[in-house]
Amino acid sequence: MAHSLICGMTESGKSTLAKRMCSEFRKQGIGVLVYAPIDKRGWDCDFLTDDLNHFKAVVLASRKCMVFIDEADTVCSRSQPENNWLAVRSRHRQHSVFFITQRPQMINTTVRGQCKNLFLFSIALDDAKDLARQWNCNPLKSVANFQTGEYIFAPKMGKASKSSLFT
Repeated sequence: MAHSLICGMTESGKSTLAKRMCSEFRKQGIGVLVYAPIDKRGWDCDFLTDDLNHFKAVVLASRKCMVFIDEADTVCSRSQPENNWLAVRSRHRQHSVFFITQRPQMINTTVRGQCKNLFLFSIALDDAKDLARQWNCNPLKSVANFQTGEYIFAPKMGKASKSSLFT
């Protein structure tokens, strides 16, 4: 299962997309685990916590789940390499992890490198340019002008496509 990075400014649509994805996975009978340290409202999931140690224990004890980490920069920053296993080894437990953050540069490069999918909402032009270079995907530069709810889905091996939460 592939890991994903969901990035964008505050109020751009990141959490709305993630919550919708959780609901869809649950409808399909797939387990959903969520770490949400700030706002725990609206998550349709099997497990939800703001306790990082409890969350990590549940992830380790589970298999074949969709794992969402909101405010991922608080868990997987450069200063927290001890949490790299969430990206590096959780796949061995057949998890797919969604790292949600405002700025991709705040996420450890090891974790970012493990992500095969990118959901990119409006971000600063410099951040968009960095991601366009890293993902070899020039259309990512256009997100600096996106409206709330608009995003680009870019798989590392495939064609990027623009979508909107509200259409």
